[in-house]
Amino acid sequence: MKFSDFKKIVYSLKVSKEMGIISFSEAGVTPNFHLAYVKEGTSEYCILCSIQGEWAFSENLAEFSCDLNFIDRVDLAFALKEGFGIIARNKKELEASFALQDYMHESDVKYWSPKSLGVGMFNWWD
Repeated sequence: MKFSDFKKIVYSLKVSKEMGIISFSEAGVTPNFHLAYVKEGTSEYCILCSIQGEWAFSENLAEFSCDLNFIDRVDLAFALKEGFGIIARNKKELEASFALQDYMHESDVKYWSPKSLGVGMFNWWD
């Protein structure tokens, strides 16, 4: 998904929720996902979208960290599905054992050896 489309969707979620956007980060060579760092009340978390169009939510990403702690945001997952036809991955799916997806390169998977589906979908592989 293009970064501009990701930002439009996140801004539309912001309108329907009491959510403040702290910052955006665009996918590059690494990481392979766009990120919106948001605040809702006293809660801060990240909205993720991989360049392949996979969506998920994680706890606030620590600076210089490459570890995602996936969370469920049922309300936002529902809004993505209803408003855009987007199916966000839930924590249980993302923490499940790795399964090769059609868009993944077998050579990357062999080299990086992801343990979970989430690590395979949202990563810092170069």
